[in-house]
Amino acid sequence: MEFRGDANQRIARISAHLQPSFTPQMEAKNSVIGRENCRAKGGNPGFKVAILGAAGGIGQSLSLLMKMNPLVSLLHLYDVVNAPGVTADVSHMDTGAVVRGFLGAKQLEDALTGMDLVIIPAGVPRKPGMTRDDLFKINAGIVKTLCEGVAKCCPNAIVNLISNPVNSTVPIAAEVFKKAGTYDPKKLLGVTTLDVARANTFVAEVLGLDPREVDVPVVGGHAGVTILPLLSQVKPPSSFTPQEIEYLTNRIQNGGTEVVEAKAGAGSATLSMAYAAAKFADACLRGLRGDANVVECSFVASQVTELAFFATKVRLGRTGAEEVYQLGPLNQYERIGLEKAKEELAGSIQKATAVTQTTSCFLAKRAFVLPAKKSCGGFGGLCFNRRALVLKSKRPFSCSAIYNPQVKVQEEGPPESLDYRVFFLDGSGKKVSPWHDIPLTLGDGVFNFIVEIPKESKAKMEVATDEDFTPIKQDTKKGKLRYYPYNINWNYGLLPQTWEDPSHANSEVEGCFGDNDPVDVVEIGETQRKIGDVLKIKPLAALAMIDEGELDWKIVAISLDDPKAHLVNDVEDVEKHFPGTLTAIRDWFRDYKIPDGKPANRFGLGDKPANKEYALKIIHETNESWAKLVKRSVDAGDLSLY
Repeated sequence: MEFRGDANQRIARISAHLQPSFTPQMEAKNSVIGRENCRAKGGNPGFKVAILGAAGGIGQSLSLLMKMNPLVSLLHLYDVVNAPGVTADVSHMDTGAVVRGFLGAKQLEDALTGMDLVIIPAGVPRKPGMTRDDLFKINAGIVKTLCEGVAKCCPNAIVNLISNPVNSTVPIAAEVFKKAGTYDPKKLLGVTTLDVARANTFVAEVLGLDPREVDVPVVGGHAGVTILPLLSQVKPPSSFTPQEIEYLTNRIQNGGTEVVEAKAGAGSATLSMAYAAAKFADACLRGLRGDANVVECSFVASQVTELAFFATKVRLGRTGAEEVYQLGPLNQYERIGLEKAKEELAGSIQKATAVTQTTSCFLAKRAFVLPAKKSCGGFGGLCFNRRALVLKSKRPFSCSAIYNPQVKVQEEGPPESLDYRVFFLDGSGKKVSPWHDIPLTLGDGVFNFIVEIPKESKAKMEVATDEDFTPIKQDTKKGKLRYYPYNINWNYGLLPQTWEDPSHANSEVEGCFGDNDPVDVVEIGETQRKIGDVLKIKPLAALAMIDEGELDWKIVAISLDDPKAHLVNDVEDVEKHFPGTLTAIRDWFRDYKIPDGKPANRFGLGDKPANKEYALKIIHETNESWAKLVKRSVDAGDLSLY
């Protein structure tokens, strides 16, 4: 059957959300999905909206809510993982907005081109014990990179910034736009609407009113004491006792913490934040449409105080925040609170200014240089001196450096005893660390893999990361040797020169922190290996296991000498030539703790294996983390660096 040109165009348009590589020409003169043909409520052309971080905890709910907004004609959903799935899901809703999905850094520009409004919830969520400012080092680089894309592709768009800490990310975004020559302070809006929603809700509870009838201005910032509810200006006018003022102020300031603790490590305030973000975005769209008297609170460039940025009421219009309102009369309690807020805000803004002096760190490839040392033994230029891990020359070391290890193993102590150790020796017979001294990469996407647990065995062997030379030993619990409840069906071990940083929260996997160990490998070849074998493997997939809240990556790989190695090069090949293996691996690691009375482990990334490209990204990032560790740029704690 032959389709006419217009039919082909319709088919392509309908299925485009399932093809992230598809680049729609949204501004083409005769485009069937151009803005002039996408009518919003009342027959007016709708607006083009992009959500950056659409597959995250906030982003998914926000995507749903924006798909429901009648003012949206075109909705672009961008993320570094799972964007096609969210896009397909949301696109089935029978509302007017056309939905397109974009996956990964290479498609960021396509996601942003021609947008009227860009909403950025991307970043790591809060965990118990974290403040918004604890997130600063993690989210700053993400925001910086995304705003660089905005400056390039849609410099006239209004930007709603949700990524915490807003008190710092908004100034960072401003500096990015200034550097690009596209900064318009009226168009950069930090979203503080959730503080207002909480204030309205909590005050309504005290007054016995419907929250929709209450309006509480919340000024200052969007973290802790910088959140200042002006209870003296509540509508309808109300009076509060000093105890009520103290209670309400504290609860409003700590509303986010209340949710984080209630979720017990399972997330932050994603649902209420998505609601608040959608409410604020709707206000921005109504302003763009030309509606009168659209007023919301927002963290913006301001002259209300001596600070460069401050949250207060703003009037939204066609050019963004067209008017910034003054604070109005404050009572004594609020004046004291204002001074505290300004002091804290000044530090957050200054911190942001310092960050903008550095280059973007989001998914960037970096190398480090270890200091030179003249007297040092080892192979391939790598030093095995116990005092420090250095190179013979100042050559950059990263995932692209190539070495060929020549090591042998030496067993000490009887097997299946507390004293049993498997040490690694270099060519001269000196002990070396399998974790630190055996190189990660052999080039061309091939890596070294060290076997800790041979297939069809169940003794829980692991590299002793807290002992000199990090030998392989059997794990213990309460002085007893540990065993899996049943045999493991694959060769299992570690990637050398990688480290899952326990201070790094992964924004793509529920904000989970690393487990403080090297990255694990599940080798699916047919041969049973021996403890201490060093294999050349190629990665095929990655599983994001979450073990008691910690992220524990499992890289699925195959040894190059396996008979089927030439047949498998990515996750799809595993399903074809090793059917059911990926599911079996996931299920094995999910359930192995259940016989011991512990809950099952979970998996991020939609409970599915990521592809080879993603696995390589994980290897690269954890190699960089290891580099910082051995340089002592981060606290090693009890880990041995020898």
